[in-house]
Amino acid sequence: MKRWAFLVPFLFLGWTAAAGICGAAPAEDLERRIGELEKAVEESVKSGRGLSPELMEELAKAVEELLKGEKDREESEGKEPGGGWEEVPFTGTITVSRNLSGSAVMKEAGESGTALGAGKRDWRWSGRKESGGSPSSGQKGSSSWSGSSSAFLSAMITGSEPIPDRDGNVIGYQPVGYVTGRVTEREIFRGKHVSITSRYSRSAREEHSFSPESIDGWCRLTVNPREGRYALSFPSIYLGDGTGETVMVFSAPDLRLEEREPWHGLGPVDWVPSEPDRETLRYSPDRGVVAGSFTYALPPGGIDMDLLRRGLGSFPPELSDLKGELLSEYSGLAGEFAGAAGKTPGMYSGTWTVTWSLNIGKVPVRAELEPGGDYENWMPELIWGVGNFVRVKVKIVEPAGLAGKIRFSLEDVSREPGVCLNFPFYDREEAPDLVISEMSGSGLNIAEDGQSAVTLDDVNEAEIVVQARDFGARGKLSATAVVLAGGKEMEVRAVLKRTGEHWVTLPLDENRNGIADCWEKAYGICPCAADSDDDGEPEGKAPGDGLSAYEEYRGFFVKGRHGRLDPNRKDLFVYDPDGLAENAGFGQVTGLAVHYIEPEEGRCTGTDDRARVVNFRSGFSRLVDQHCLWIRKDTLPEPDPFNWGACEGPAEIGPPRTADRYVLVFADQIRADLERTVRENRPEITNALGQRGLRPDAAWFEEQVAAAVAMTTLHEACHGLGISHHYRSLRETLPKGADVEKAIMELDISPSTGQMSCVMRYTRDWGKHPRLTFRAESETLDMLRGRPWPHTLCDTLDDCRGQMVVSDRETGHIF
Repeated sequence: MKRWAFLVPFLFLGWTAAAGICGAAPAEDLERRIGELEKAVEESVKSGRGLSPELMEELAKAVEELLKGEKDREESEGKEPGGGWEEVPFTGTITVSRNLSGSAVMKEAGESGTALGAGKRDWRWSGRKESGGSPSSGQKGSSSWSGSSSAFLSAMITGSEPIPDRDGNVIGYQPVGYVTGRVTEREIFRGKHVSITSRYSRSAREEHSFSPESIDGWCRLTVNPREGRYALSFPSIYLGDGTGETVMVFSAPDLRLEEREPWHGLGPVDWVPSEPDRETLRYSPDRGVVAGSFTYALPPGGIDMDLLRRGLGSFPPELSDLKGELLSEYSGLAGEFAGAAGKTPGMYSGTWTVTWSLNIGKVPVRAELEPGGDYENWMPELIWGVGNFVRVKVKIVEPAGLAGKIRFSLEDVSREPGVCLNFPFYDREEAPDLVISEMSGSGLNIAEDGQSAVTLDDVNEAEIVVQARDFGARGKLSATAVVLAGGKEMEVRAVLKRTGEHWVTLPLDENRNGIADCWEKAYGICPCAADSDDDGEPEGKAPGDGLSAYEEYRGFFVKGRHGRLDPNRKDLFVYDPDGLAENAGFGQVTGLAVHYIEPEEGRCTGTDDRARVVNFRSGFSRLVDQHCLWIRKDTLPEPDPFNWGACEGPAEIGPPRTADRYVLVFADQIRADLERTVRENRPEITNALGQRGLRPDAAWFEEQVAAAVAMTTLHEACHGLGISHHYRSLRETLPKGADVEKAIMELDISPSTGQMSCVMRYTRDWGKHPRLTFRAESETLDMLRGRPWPHTLCDTLDDCRGQMVVSDRETGHIF
């Protein structure tokens, strides 16, 4: 299987990133190229094939030719010699972080009446359905795609060397320093019997030294002291020669194939796709500090019409008609792409954040942030309600011995409901999830809300303690030092030496998804989107379990103990007050990670307010209200032979949201039916057991009751996961041309067909089947004579495992 290369959004990002279109190419040639571009993109999106490398290269060259020179022209406007602008020496840091993600779900519309040929299905891409949506009866299964890309650039400018002309006059300055960069990318496709995982990573460092023979323009700072304005060009680094691999796994009950091929990631993506607003680039010439930041958000679908309009602002007059036509065409295309986001693979969106802190001339003061302890592996925890700690120190390292007041500030701190997904049980006031603790010491004045602190005296270094108040707590810590240097007061932002950033993420979170990187790496999913739901084990009708990666990281209380989940394995929560599912080995049979919870932990307390919802304290990256199953014993109002259990709900069975409040097991009826069957067939049973050295005594009978209760529990609980009776096997036993729906629904039969060991096989026949005339207890009698009670899920003709669906965003089995 050839994996796709979905890069449509980035082609348009490259288009809109440029500042305009030059008039070098004839109008008719420009129209032809635009038409070809539109046609290629439209066909690519419709077919789902993606763009070939050859087509990508052709388009990139065309766009580069059309847009060549305009960006340089705009940058040079207003900066001519004599206009008050001058290039200056500077030092400091520039950072760029880029985080992109996307996801889509593909529904299988097999058996829709379309002639597809042997072994083929009609796959259609569509958005996921929320719990209130109307399911489509034609949907047979689904596959999912998700992708994420996290990149970071840090430029350290350690000095600037003058650039002389032939006469020795300084005409500019060459910054000296280095740029480091890293990128991690991941795409994953999951479908029934197939998974495709692609990973790519690269880290690099580029040195920029001074050479009179070769001027390196990797970044420049130009200022206008009279107007207090400045212009800054941003650095970049190439990360395209890293290591990447696509692993394709095909699995079936009796077959497993694995293929590997190189993957080169998403390809080149601009480090700074948009420029900051020039009116905001102002500074104080007296202070000589140039600092700022801006964020660019790529809209869903990948076409930024606002950026494109700005780029076409200097469109040549002779092409004004074409400009209007171009904007109209791409406005419509942008709408189509935005509508396809979340429904079509390869559609990324995300943000770029660019920050800089520079000093004109040589930096007289430098302060550094230094996280303490095992910072790389720190995750927020609460032990008996008390949050754990992480220490961060700030030290003024240049010049040595300099002292000043140091101010700490927590920024972008989360305020999640509760402390995890299902605790506390009652509402509480939302508060910052990270605070500066009083354990930081007496030399600090800590703000009342715990979000900032300042040293009482001038110090050379200071350390604070940040305390977590939520298992998913996240935020950033920054610091500034106010010092006297060179006879004037200066405010210096502390820098994290490892990255050049002016903050420490808490916890360590380089891909900015709110999840501790150490947790992602432990499960092999780094990087991932916070709202991804890619759990692939065990296989079933659809991947995922309704809980996002961030939700699984933030975790749940299960029987009073907190735990984080495995993002690769589907999780199901069960309230099982009678121990029915746990004793039956529900987790082992289904392959799910089954968590047996207390009633309050899954809102199984009789309330109608979000009853059975387990993630009732979800906030960030919530996908859907995910429900648990509530399994309990019950008694029928009057005897009803062989009516052993019920999982009532609407015409749709599964996922868990569709089940009625209770999954019921009528244990008393099971016991009564087995007692009667033994009583009426004792000689036959005694003889059959005697051949095995067994006796139908009281202990033996209790074992049979327990096995029948376990089988019934598994059977009814699996209905809550969308698994139906053995209707495919039933069709094979009916006369040719028989009305299957009538046989199933009106005659109320689902006979003992299909794999014998499967719990979804009926253990009796109602006596109405046109070919079978067994007594109602016939298969039950077989079990009492020694045949093992069903205790598995089949993956043959009826494919019960393949029907299983856990996520409440998905569609179950429709009658």
